[in-house]
Amino acid sequence: LSRSISYLARISVAVNTLWASNNETFFSGNSYWLCYVVAVVLFVLIVILANKYRTDNQNVAKSRGRKANKIATKRLKYAAVLLKNKKRGEFYDEVLKALWGYIADKLNMPQEHLNKDNIQSRLEEKGVEQTLIDDFIKALDNCEFARYAPDSGHDAMAAHYASAVDVISSIDSNMKGKKSSSKAYMA
Repeated sequence: LSRSISYLARISVAVNTLWASNNETFFSGNSYWLCYVVAVVLFVLIVILANKYRTDNQNVAKSRGRKANKIATKRLKYAAVLLKNKKRGEFYDEVLKALWGYIADKLNMPQEHLNKDNIQSRLEEKGVEQTLIDDFIKALDNCEFARYAPDSGHDAMAAHYASAVDVISSIDSNMKGKKSSSKAYMA
């Protein structure tokens, strides 16, 4: 019987030598205090990150602005599928929804209050370059015209799609650049 359980005694001795030196127990040694400090620091970090996450999600306008590019990208991917399937009317509807929805979310304006003059003035207030504002309004005009005009072909649809993708990504990067540079000036 002593042989069948003798390995337990060896394991016990090995564990004790790992945790304690000089016949100290785990709870009176440095290992205990190190684990205690690490646990407290982790708890504090979790509380801080949870509070930041909660406050970020409470600000609806900020949340909509952050998600604007993601939603526009999703709509534009669906528009690409429609472009591939040559569904002209649905394609232009989706591209226009992507453009109008993106700008409404980015500027935190309800869609019923959006018009090209409001967009231009609000983008100018945000510090977006005038060429990008003109490109955005041109993309809107081209898509609206092509939506109701006679069929202009697959190449025109592809050009309008590329224009919408470019202008959304350019405005997004321009607005992010303005935010980071304004933070740099505040520091």
